[in-house]
Amino acid sequence: MPARWIAVGLEGHADADGVSIGRALYAEPVQDLARRTAIFGHQPLRAGGGANRHDAAGGFPHGALAARIVTALIAHAQAAGGGLVQESSAGFDLPTGDTLEPDVTLISTGRLAAGPKPEHGQFLAIVPDLVVEILSPSTARRDRVEKKRIYARCGVEEYWLVDPRRREVAIFARAGDGTFGVAQVSRRGRLVSRVAFHIELKVEDLFADLG
Repeated sequence: MPARWIAVGLEGHADADGVSIGRALYAEPVQDLARRTAIFGHQPLRAGGGANRHDAAGGFPHGALAARIVTALIAHAQAAGGGLVQESSAGFDLPTGDTLEPDVTLISTGRLAAGPKPEHGQFLAIVPDLVVEILSPSTARRDRVEKKRIYARCGVEEYWLVDPRRREVAIFARAGDGTFGVAQVSRRGRLVSRVAFHIELKVEDLFADLG
């Protein structure tokens, strides 16, 4: 029987300003579906056979929020002289042995240079400087507890939790003991980030016209 394939992620490319963002789709054999489901907690898009559906998709306004954050982080990376900005289909093979696909990530030029170099069609083996997760009813507990603990252990410097229902952003910064400290919660005004220090994004603008 010929192998079936499933779409599982994106690889990055650089724009005209040298800032990279995830775009190009790749696939892997369908026999790995069970493994990916166990890791990610959902099934990737299947190729063929009925409507394509992502079981863990957050629904509206998840995608719009992610797009606005990606746009703001690209502007930061341009001002900072480079970096890699990716959206949710870019997966990471982390030092803890966990493979996760955050909603939005930022990797600094320093961490990119330290390697290992990203390979086409492969998940990244680099720990992002900044990770953003957008809460949904099906993922909120895991984002707040399990993923937060994993990201801290791996060395993520800053972790954002975006709550569409409360219209707020909680920013956790890495403390000296390697854990995330108390969150800075913003419901209005410009977001203040130790990692994305050039970011120009107000909470009001992030959630504007999204219900």
